[in-house]
Amino acid sequence: PPTIYVVEGNLKLQDAFRDKLKKVGYRVLISQDANRASQRYSQQPFHGIIVDIGTAGEEGVNAFQKVIRESQGRRLSCTGIVIINEDQDDLVQDIRVNQSGLILKRPVQMRQITDLLLEHIPVQAPDEE
Repeated sequence: PPTIYVVEGNLKLQDAFRDKLKKVGYRVLISQDANRASQRYSQQPFHGIIVDIGTAGEEGVNAFQKVIRESQGRRLSCTGIVIINEDQDDLVQDIRVNQSGLILKRPVQMRQITDLLLEHIPVQAPDEE
């Protein structure tokens, strides 16, 4: 299954991401440490990254940019989603201009996130027997 890396500082939201994305059919990796995302991508690329800038801050923006740049440099596809608080527009200007990131502003529903992921990173339906 496609792998999604989630950078999220809130433990309850980590659980929500893990549960919902697994139900949809993704393999889910989660970390509070934004820098681990770019390290992990270098070792083993994943298909998508979600960064909650509300909890990861500027470190999250930097990690997001590193992952997207590396995916482009390696000619791999990595869909990026950034979740921001209402007062964080200034942090995402670079993402809008230079990156292929999809930006969601709070309040965000998990359904919006899964719909975006499914649009950009389809999951094969399990074989029915």
